[in-house]
Amino acid sequence: MKATVSGALIIASERGIITAIPKGTPVDVVSSIAFIAVENAKIAGKAANSELSASEGLSRMMDVTVSAVTGMSVSFIAGAEIGVAVGLLFTPAIGVAAGFVAGAVGYIAGSKVGQAVSKGVKAIGKAAISAVKTVGKAIISAGRAVVNAVKSAARSFVRSVRSIFR
Repeated sequence: MKATVSGALIIASERGIITAIPKGTPVDVVSSIAFIAVENAKIAGKAANSELSASEGLSRMMDVTVSAVTGMSVSFIAGAEIGVAVGLLFTPAIGVAAGFVAGAVGYIAGSKVGQAVSKGVKAIGKAAISAVKTVGKAIISAGRAVVNAVKSAARSFVRSVRSIFR
């Protein structure tokens, strides 16, 4: 499925049907885009069928996207740098092979970093939600206190006015 989507994206990009992906975008980048799109579509389907809550669905989509993008980024950097270095020391063919291996290892390492980042962002989000709830409760409590004070003052005023006319 992902290979089919990737192929369709490449063709659509090259023909100018999809302008969000520029012509000449490397196949591995388009494959990563297809991977993210298919995985997120599966998650959205599970959320739509109530197999996941909307919150859990968004959380999983974030995990998939951040892990894939981080993995891809590290893969390109590691693969290119190691491939060039080995290619200069030995032969270009060995450099290409070393770059490929380094890219694969870099992808795995990068996706693990992406997962850690995603978990950290979620933890920060949970803490922020907790803080907002606490502040909100304090505001509501203060608002109630003000309303009660105004009610009390109004009752006291009304009693004072009534006592004058009795």
